[in-house]
Amino acid sequence: MNKKIGLCFLTLCLLLSACAPAAQPEPDPAPEPDPESEVETFAPEAIPAPEEPPEPELPEREKNWIEDIEYLREEYKTKHPDPFYFCSEEEFDWKLDRVIAKVGKLSDSDIFYELVSIVTSMGDNHTALWWSGPLPYCDRFLAASVTPLNNRLYLWAYYEGNDQFAPYLLHEVVGVNGVDSLYLRHRADSLFELEWLAATGFYCYPSFFDWVGCDYKEGYTFQILDDNQEVVSIEVPVITKDEWTSSSWILPEKATSLAYVKGGDRTEYLEGTDGGCIQWCIGTMSYISNIWYQLKEVEKRMEEHPDCHKVAVDLRHCPGGSADLLPFLEEVRGKTELLEGKDIYVLTGGQTSSAATKMIAFLKDEFGAVTVGEPTGQFSSFFSRSEEREYNPSVLPNSQIIFKISDRWRDSTELLEEMGVEMIYEEHYGEDGRLYPWETCIQPDVFVHKDIEDLRQGVDTVMEWVLAQ
Repeated sequence: MNKKIGLCFLTLCLLLSACAPAAQPEPDPAPEPDPESEVETFAPEAIPAPEEPPEPELPEREKNWIEDIEYLREEYKTKHPDPFYFCSEEEFDWKLDRVIAKVGKLSDSDIFYELVSIVTSMGDNHTALWWSGPLPYCDRFLAASVTPLNNRLYLWAYYEGNDQFAPYLLHEVVGVNGVDSLYLRHRADSLFELEWLAATGFYCYPSFFDWVGCDYKEGYTFQILDDNQEVVSIEVPVITKDEWTSSSWILPEKATSLAYVKGGDRTEYLEGTDGGCIQWCIGTMSYISNIWYQLKEVEKRMEEHPDCHKVAVDLRHCPGGSADLLPFLEEVRGKTELLEGKDIYVLTGGQTSSAATKMIAFLKDEFGAVTVGEPTGQFSSFFSRSEEREYNPSVLPNSQIIFKISDRWRDSTELLEEMGVEMIYEEHYGEDGRLYPWETCIQPDVFVHKDIEDLRQGVDTVMEWVLAQ
């Protein structure tokens, strides 16, 4: 029995040994590194990064424009007495950077208009860009011109030989190449704060209409309302600068017979049902000799009409002049006997600005004048350019665009106090010491609105009111 148990136990041990895994040999120890070895090892950080491809060289034209824009940026920031009075530096820089980013996609004229728009947005009428010389964006003109009035555009004149426009003088232009006139007005207003400057400065240029999006078609077509208020499309030829500056233009006869529309410095006597009135139109205030000459003309009219007791000083087309020449007021004061005892009216409108606002204060203080018409284009305190800055402007180095920058602040009492004139407009300043944003114009004592029908009929609504007094 014991032998059988022993035999079973032995058999079991043999079976267990056969099923066990084979013994693994011990691995040899790793050799010690040889300090003399020259084998090179690489750490991940030692692998050099691939070189970035060099940025392509900018074309010369783009480099020149970027240099000009940077020059404009620096000149404005360093030469303007308070460059960010109305608009922040961050916004100014952002707008310029946007133009720089797309100079390769914009035409030269588009870049110019973009820069004008940026400068205008800074809120200073006396800081502006001007073109000079044979620039590509001012050597082509439209053979028909428009003028803005009451947020609309009207056909004002056409170059001789384009009689297709004859039936539509002073008709509303509702679009150009299908681009709505309200949008055109909006873009033009971004170039000049004063409505009349936008009209005379840009609406005549094909490049302006290209900038606002009319260049998706070849050529230029005005959409004009006919007598039945239906839209008529008329193609507008492009003419040369010599043709544009010639006198061969057809204008609405009745409208251009009005004294203030003629522009310039002039005097006229107008007869009314309640007596006559001498209309003294002042086109510029830059030369004392002009004022002296016009005063002589006023005196002559008074001698011709001794019963006339009304004088209308018409500043509706007067953008001002040099404030340094304001002593011309002494010329007016020296002729006090001409105006004493007369009813003095000052006619104002959207073009009345700069030194003309000082003239308003003088006439109201000295003679109790009544202002009649529409709000002025500027308040009586503003930035302006000295004579030195006027005749020595900045010039962008490559495009040669002239950059005229204000270098002083004219408040409403400056110079007038020296003349013994009391400023009659109260100013309102915020906590930052700056004029409130809404204080941008001088409201007339008597508001008289003009519309397109007045021009069509050759009626001066403002003067009609004065004559009726």
